[in-house]
Amino acid sequence: MTASNRTNDLLARVAEEVGLPRQLLADLAALEDSFPDMNVRGAKPELGRRIAELLDAAVAEEASR
Repeated sequence: MTASNRTNDLLARVAEEVGLPRQLLADLAALEDSFPDMNVRGAKPELGRRIAELLDAAVAEEASR
């Protein structure tokens, strides 16, 4: 089993356990690659904005169901 498969399996299990969309967890986890150095000026506010965008989109998607 590849690392990618293990990651996908883990995300699916966690999503099911906590009742969150798997894609939301995957998107949140993917932010790690976008922010390798949190000491860079503006990184923390940008990370906060990106998290808020992902959460807002997930809430909107859930509300439309």
